[in-house]
This record gives sequence, structure tokens and C-alpha cells, in this order.
Amino acid sequence: MSSDLINKADEILNEHSLADRNSYFQLKNYIIGKEPTLHGKMWQCIRELKTRRDSIDAIKLQIEDVNDKLELIDIGKEKLELVDCSLLEGKQASLAEREMAIKLRQSDRDASQLEKNGVDLVNKMKSVQEEINYFIQAFGHLKKMGDWKEFDDEKAQESYWNTKLEHELNMRLVLGQPIDMELGRTIEALEDKTPVKQKLMGLINERQIIAKEQMTRIKGE
Repeated sequence: MSSDLINKADEILNEHSLADRNSYFQLKNYIIGKEPTLHGKMWQCIRELKTRRDSIDAIKLQIEDVNDKLELIDIGKEKLELVDCSLLEGKQASLAEREMAIKLRQSDRDASQLEKNGVDLVNKMKSVQEEINYFIQAFGHLKKMGDWKEFDDEKAQESYWNTKLEHELNMRLVLGQPIDMELGRTIEALEDKTPVKQKLMGLINERQIIAKEQMTRIKGE
């Protein structure tokens, strides 16, 4: 690859950058927004905060590991520089000097890559912190819209699943898609009073009536 090509790539990358994270649009619409109820959105915020909080701890450990490896490289280079090649003679001295030079270059390359990794980790931590800040603000906004409900709150769970499954059912009906067995059984497992279950049972009864009428018509012919 030519140096001109590399220089051009570096120029573009220096002038333009992308955040190493989901866009705020994605966080809003596809992570929080996909949840069907207010409490579902709150629960999702907590899940995302927990995941990213764990990521921060993992990144910190990785940064510490990079720093330790860099220090070990420095120690290794100092040890190499303490070797006195003048004690050797002729060919042995020449080979020892060449070997030392190679090892020092290898150490410099390893250090350079580790430093790059360290910068990448710092940038990654910054991106995760930006997402954490977004979810903190989103959670605060959601709490202003309604009280927090524990994950196992019966009514909150019932509302969540009713809304979620009803949306799935409506989407299939509108798009003319069949109601598959998995969706039907999931809805059927809900309490009888749940609106989406009553709706499904009503659809089943309607189809049974239609099927009977068709069978009667066929027999009459």
C-alpha cells in the first residue's frame, strides 16, 4: 500500500470520526423505544446501565493490564541495555549487538501497539460513559412520567406482556401474516381476563364459526 494512500486515509480519519457506540437515535428508538410500556422502558434502562457499568470495570482492568505490560517492556529494555557486549570478542560480540538491537526494536513495536490499545480503551470508556449518561437522563425522564415498579410487580408485568403481545398480534393481522403457534401459545398462557387473550379467543371463535358455515355450505351442495 502506497504512502500517499495511507496519508489520504489518515487525513480523512483525522477530519472525520464516528463515536464508538450506538447513536442516541438508536438508544432512544431501538433500545428504550422498542419496549411497549413505560415500566418496560424503565426496566430496559436499568439493564443497559448495568451492562455498561460492568463494561467500565472491565475496561479499567484492561487499561491497568496495558500499563503493567508497558512497564515490563521498559524493565526488559533496561536489562538489555545493561548487557556489556565488550566482554565478548569478534563474531560473538557482533551477534550479541545485533540480537540486542532486534530485541530493542521488538520492544519498541510492542510498546507502540500497547500504547495504541491504551488510547483505544480510553476512547471506548468515553463512549460507554456517554451511553451511561444518556440512560441516566432517560431513566430520570421516564420516572417523571410514572412511578417505578419492581420487575416482579404483577400488574406491571401483566400490562407489559399484554401490550407487547397485542402489538405482535395486531402487526400480523394488519400485514396478513398467520398467527403462528408460538405466539398463540404465549398469549394463551396469560390470565383469561387479559385483553390480548380475550382478543385471540374471539378471533379463534370467529374462525371456527366461519369454518362451520363453510362445512355446512359444502355439505348442502
